[in-house]
Amino acid sequence: MRERELNNLINELYEENKRLKRSLATQNLLFNIASILHGSNTIEVTFFSIAEKIVEIEGVEGFALYYKTEEEQRAFELAAYSIAESAIGVSFPKTVTCNSGFPFQTIPDPRALEIANKTDQIAARISAGFDTRNCIVAGTKTTGNPNGIIALKWSNSLNEPPIDNQVLDSISILVAKHLDFRNAEIRNKLNHNKIIEINRELEDKEHFLNNIINTAPIGILLVKDRVIHFVNDKTVESATYTKEELVGVHFSKFYPPGEEDTDKINRFYKEIDDNGLAKMEIKLMRKTGEPVYYEVTGTHGPNFESEKYYLLIGHDITKIKLFKNELKESEQRNRMIIESSADGIFILSIPGELKYVNWAGLNLLGYSMEELKRMKPRDLFGGYDKVKKYVQLINDLRKGITFKGDVQLTTKDGRILQVEVNTSVISLNGTDNFLFNIHDITRRKHNEQELVKAKEKAEAADRLKSSFLANMSHEIRTPLNAIVGFSNLLGQTDPDSNLRDEFVSLIISNSEILLNIINDVIELSKIESGLLELQFAPVCVDNILIDVCRQYQSKLLKDGKTNVSFRIELPRTGITPAYVIADRIKLQKVLQNLIDNAVKFINSGIITVGYVFRADKVILFVRDTGIGISPDKLQVIFEAFRQEDESHSKRFGGTGLGLALCKKLVEAMGGRIGVKSQKDVGSEFYFYLERTAVTEDELKREEMFYQAGEPELKYNKFV
Repeated sequence: MRERELNNLINELYEENKRLKRSLATQNLLFNIASILHGSNTIEVTFFSIAEKIVEIEGVEGFALYYKTEEEQRAFELAAYSIAESAIGVSFPKTVTCNSGFPFQTIPDPRALEIANKTDQIAARISAGFDTRNCIVAGTKTTGNPNGIIALKWSNSLNEPPIDNQVLDSISILVAKHLDFRNAEIRNKLNHNKIIEINRELEDKEHFLNNIINTAPIGILLVKDRVIHFVNDKTVESATYTKEELVGVHFSKFYPPGEEDTDKINRFYKEIDDNGLAKMEIKLMRKTGEPVYYEVTGTHGPNFESEKYYLLIGHDITKIKLFKNELKESEQRNRMIIESSADGIFILSIPGELKYVNWAGLNLLGYSMEELKRMKPRDLFGGYDKVKKYVQLINDLRKGITFKGDVQLTTKDGRILQVEVNTSVISLNGTDNFLFNIHDITRRKHNEQELVKAKEKAEAADRLKSSFLANMSHEIRTPLNAIVGFSNLLGQTDPDSNLRDEFVSLIISNSEILLNIINDVIELSKIESGLLELQFAPVCVDNILIDVCRQYQSKLLKDGKTNVSFRIELPRTGITPAYVIADRIKLQKVLQNLIDNAVKFINSGIITVGYVFRADKVILFVRDTGIGISPDKLQVIFEAFRQEDESHSKRFGGTGLGLALCKKLVEAMGGRIGVKSQKDVGSEFYFYLERTAVTEDELKREEMFYQAGEPELKYNKFV
């Protein structure tokens, strides 16, 4: 029994000895850490020494310390770490970022080692890049938020950490206090540096301010009770007095005799007292006796409440005063020049508001200044396209693009003026404006147009001559050759030969062709020269159409065009026929030419002639189902000597005078002619004449001219 008790006592003494040694080692470690922290090394060197001690003495595999380089940042930087030589695979991340709150536990905490094994702490370590087993990551702090992080890793073979919770708490307290002290030291140093910098800036500003005052291009004075106490160099230079002659002198000495306005001066100082700022213009006298003008701004000076100093800033405006006088004279001269100008001068603001118009501009358009200001661009320019051009011109001017060109303007009485516009940008009262110089070129444009017309007329005459010669040389030569040739054959043929009648017939038909060509040329020449005489009278359209159609029915049979039928379309039957005012012979000529064309360009089909009523007009038409006309040739065919096919190998003959003659004759009788056509479908030529009523006498004369029976019989025969 005694032996057992002795053994227990020995064991207790052994364990106590171990605890004492452990306690001494811990105390020694904490003492060493405290000594290291009180050293003057950098934080990286200090923390590395601590990490080495802990790894060496406490038997852990690795130990790391993190800190913030700046107090407000969210990332902790690795300051130092130490890893045991026997440790394998132990590492620490260089940075630990805490974007959404601090994820780790904080120490001192008596349950720190127990909390380290909780799920949220393991997850936080994994996210930050630390080991998950046998590891603790905790924040160090004294108050407030953590200022550092301690990371501790021990062997995976140990069930318990080799360092107890109390030692870990003690280390964290020492580290946290050191970091607080370091941060406070940094703040103090920064504040000290800021104070030094502020003092330096104040000295620089004071020096700078003194330089500004002395070198300022305006006069600066400090006065009390209107006695001068300080002046800068510019005041001395402007007044031509020395500084000694100015300082201590009452302001009234520098006014020209009898020009000191004491009421104005008193109001000036009262306004400073009431509002803190006041301005006035004064006239003083230099030492040389010359007048000098100042614009003075006054405010409270330094120590105003106790000393009643006023700070006066004087701007020498003598040159400005003289310049304003010169400018006023120049403005009067320029106004006289502008008002006496023959061109219209318009000035508009950038938004487009009319600012000024000279007398010539008002006279040119016929409006008063007030009327022009109320008007809109469309009233002057007229039409969407012209207003659009004006808007584009204004937009270009706003971009700095000037304009020079011709535009049209509408005057008050509705006349259209052709004007030449030159634009530029001018500055008035410091604001850019648009200047329009408008020169009336209406007469010049009219002369130019007349010259162009004369040129075009000469060119047209030249083309007409060339076309005339080209066409006539062929169209006249063809029937002449036939006449001459068959005349020779007729002379050589036996008088009893049957060929003589055929030759005579061919000679007669070609003579008629030649005669028609010559008649057309003469007729067109009369119209062009203004020598055509028309005999206007009421003409029965029905009778004209019936007679013309009777002629061409026999002509179709004679030409062998049996596949072509001829029709008349009248708007009604059994009623009084339609009458127009026209020259009967010329109207018949127009219809014959149109029907000739229809017959020429049809091999089979229908030719229809007729008329319809449109209001007070009668529209006559000739419609065929022939070869039709190309759309691009519909206007050309009414020109003299022009045809749809103008090639040398054209299929159909003709001089190209027929339609031109029709157009001239219809227009001479007060009508208009036109055409509708579709290629390979047919054509319709139409023209209108004024409808008229007839008296009984005129009706009888018309019936006497046509002795062909009752109108109804004629209608029934041809309809």
